[in-house]
Amino acid sequence: MSHKKYPFTLNEQLYLRDPERTLLGKKMVESAITLMDQQGFEHLTFRKLAAEIPSTEASIYRYFEDKYQLLRYLVAWYWEWLNYRLDQLEHIPADPGKRLRQALEMLANSAIYDPFFAHVDEAALCRIVVRESPKIYLTLDSQDNQALFMGYEKLLAKIGAMIHELEPNYARPKALVSSLIETAHRQILFAQYMPRLTELKIKDGDYSEIAVFLEQMTLAMLKSPTL
Repeated sequence: MSHKKYPFTLNEQLYLRDPERTLLGKKMVESAITLMDQQGFEHLTFRKLAAEIPSTEASIYRYFEDKYQLLRYLVAWYWEWLNYRLDQLEHIPADPGKRLRQALEMLANSAIYDPFFAHVDEAALCRIVVRESPKIYLTLDSQDNQALFMGYEKLLAKIGAMIHELEPNYARPKALVSSLIETAHRQILFAQYMPRLTELKIKDGDYSEIAVFLEQMTLAMLKSPTL
């Protein structure tokens, strides 16, 4: 693993020591995502994680006070990564409808591997966010909320601004964007693991059916014929 600098930072309340600054920390994040994806949050322990790295439990406690803080870190990382991807979209057209369509395509394909972050399996992390994030959303105080949802709020604001530019009279752009994000995550999960729960298909890494569905939802809410 290299020491290249990351293009975004997370709130210091999400960790005791920034795992992105050390090889051990990155390995810790990589193995935590694998174990949590395969075994579930309930079965993850720092003892198992230490054996996987391999290291000691004491070394993990230098980075995270407990596995709930670790989960908060992973969820917050995911939202910041989506912001990074949105900012990295190339050849963004001047037309607001086309810009919004690109953003929806990104949300539909939010479980892809990003080689820039070699130690993070983004597809596995997406599954963790879908399955496990309610465990921390329902147990947060106001300070935790600010740290955890900072990236999520930025994402809502950016895509919400696209919606406002396209339809200035639409009064609930953030509510629409948050609904689109949750829909994308659920449909990805269903299409891959519970296909009886959806008509949408993901074939050979092609997420276009989910992207089209998000676009149709958006058009229906905005009462617009096209993007």
